Amino acid sequence: ETNLVLSDQTISLNPGTYRGGINIKKNGKVTFKPGIYIIKDGPLLTKNQSIATGNGVTFYFTGVGSRFSFDGTTEISFKAPENGPTAGLLFFQDPAASAGAIFEIDSKRAAYLLGTIYLPNGTLSIRAKNKVAEASAYTVIVARKIKVGVTTEMHINANYGATAVPVPAGLGPQTGKARLLN
Repeated sequence: ETNLVLSDQTISLNPGTYRGGINIKKNGKVTFKPGIYIIKDGPLLTKNQSIATGNGVTFYFTGVGSRFSFDGTTEISFKAPENGPTAGLLFFQDPAASAGAIFEIDSKRAAYLLGTIYLPNGTLSIRAKNKVAEASAYTVIVARKIKVGVTTEMHINANYGATAVPVPAGLGPQTGKARLLN
């Protein structure tokens, strides 16, 4: 697909490469089927009262303009795969990406983000007005920078045994404690 725009419709998407990104808007309801979604040279956007869900999904961001932005009027719910080459990975930025991409979670409902958010050269900006990831057994974040809004309540749960979604090696229970690194 190229520059996919989904507006005011309910649809299920298949894994694959989405050049130019995916734009979900105007009450769009999208279910992402299990698998790997390559978001290439464009963003994954939700806006205007849209809803995006997916179980067993990995979003791989590569190329110019590749990022995600979930605006404050939307709902998101995602769970990483339990097995396969991207087991445990929910959002994965290409490690060769230039620094500077901003990945935004401003959703009015983002209670379920189960898996690892890996943005080695990106900034994760969370400005949601409600709780984020509180319903997730765990959420691991690896990012160049993290910005959390004053009124945001971000949950970094670590109940690794409550899910079959594995934690990637070197993260989670193997490390013993949460760490912030410079």
